Amino acid sequence: MALSEAKPVLVILAGGQSSRMGEPKGLLDFRGKPWILEQVSRFNLWSYANVYIGLGYHAQDYINEIPWFETAVHNFCEYESSQVRVLVNPNPVHGPFSTLQTVLSYRNEVGPALVLPIDVPLMNHRDLSLFVKEKNEVVLPEFRGKTGHPVLLSSAFCSSLVTLDPKLSTSRLDTQINTLDPSKITKFQVKDEAIHLNLNLSRDWQQYKSMY
Repeated sequence: MALSEAKPVLVILAGGQSSRMGEPKGLLDFRGKPWILEQVSRFNLWSYANVYIGLGYHAQDYINEIPWFETAVHNFCEYESSQVRVLVNPNPVHGPFSTLQTVLSYRNEVGPALVLPIDVPLMNHRDLSLFVKEKNEVVLPEFRGKTGHPVLLSSAFCSSLVTLDPKLSTSRLDTQINTLDPSKITKFQVKDEAIHLNLNLSRDWQQYKSMY
C-alpha cells in the first residue's frame, strides 16, 4: 500500500534518558530556544501538518521548561504554524520503540508519519520537500550510500507497529523495516549529511552548534 497524498505528520521521539549527554537533549539551548522547538520550527518551514512529541524519562523536565507542554498532553497547542500534541510514554524503560508506539496509538490522522529521533537534526527543508513526495511503505533518506533519519512510514505500516509487544527483542523500528519486502522500501538520495548525525555527547552538540 502506497503512502497517501496527505502531508505526513512529524513524530519527534524524545523519551530517552539522555544519560551520555547528561541532560535532556530536547532542552539543550539552540540559539535561544530549546532544541526540541528548533526541530519543530524547521519542520514548519516546509509543512503545516501536525507535530507529535513523544516524551518519557524526562517528561516533567520538559513540562517545567516549556509550560505549554502540560496543556499539549491533553489537547493540541498551536506553535508557529503547526498544532503540537505531547504524548508521555508510561513505560520508557522499554526503549524508543515503545515511545513511538505511544505516539502512534494516539495519532488521529490517516496518512504517513515522519519519525525523527530528538538527537538527529531534521534535514533542510529543500531536501525534505522532495523526500516526502516518495510513495512507499517506508522511505529512508540516503547520503553517500548510508541511510539515516528521519524515516517516512505509511499509515498501514504505522498501524502494524502499534500491535507489537514492546518487550520483545524484535520490537525495534529497524528490525521491523528489515522484515519488509525490499520493494516496499525506498532509499531516497538527499544532499544533507545531517541525516547521519547522532548528537549523543556534549562534544557532538558543541561541534554541531559551531558548524550550523
